[in-house]
Amino acid sequence: IMAWDDTIGEILGDLEMDEAWGEVTMAELIRHRSGLPEDRTADPALFMRIRALEGPLDRQRREVVSWVLASPPTIPRGERMAYSNFGYMIAAAMAETRTGRTWEELCRRELFEPLGMASARFGPPGTVERIDAPRGHRGKTPLPPEPWADNPALLGPAGTVSASLEDWGRFLAWHAGADGTLIAATRESLHDPGPVGNYAGGWMVLERPWGEGTVLTHSGSNGVWFANCWVAP
Repeated sequence: IMAWDDTIGEILGDLEMDEAWGEVTMAELIRHRSGLPEDRTADPALFMRIRALEGPLDRQRREVVSWVLASPPTIPRGERMAYSNFGYMIAAAMAETRTGRTWEELCRRELFEPLGMASARFGPPGTVERIDAPRGHRGKTPLPPEPWADNPALLGPAGTVSASLEDWGRFLAWHAGADGTLIAATRESLHDPGPVGNYAGGWMVLERPWGEGTVLTHSGSNGVWFANCWVAP
């Protein structure tokens, strides 16, 4: 249905955008080499604007994407890696537009269900009523897993999935090559950083003696929970 060289212009051409975005590909978005600025530190004013949006999540995402694409790139395309959560948002909007399914539906259908990740969901881990998962913390204060303790739901492509460690292990096992459920060529593409740098599709690709060669690593946080992992294929 989609290819890594599909461009923003081909799929989201109905949106008003700076013309420089037209040739940016899906691969460049997930490798953070699209020209978007680094945005690992949240902009409070933008988050307030995002939280005020209402309606179906895919429509909210298109609205945010239109805001982002209205401005020109801040870095020459493909020149260097700059981590952009909004790059994942644009990639998700492209997938939603092409398939006619929401990003959440695509995750369930193409990832969670095939890998048997029954606990995977969108939103913070655990339940309010009892301690059944580690609590997130703001400073030294533990927080219940309420929606306000997580990223806004529309930012799901940038990180709202939670799962048990067992189910997260199923996802990592596929990346390690120990599970053949999903397409191997997709895994190879996600592990390929391309011609510049060592950031691939959601992974830093490094060499470590203890891993007997190439290893994958990444960390991430929504400001309340933090996760880090290493995978040695």
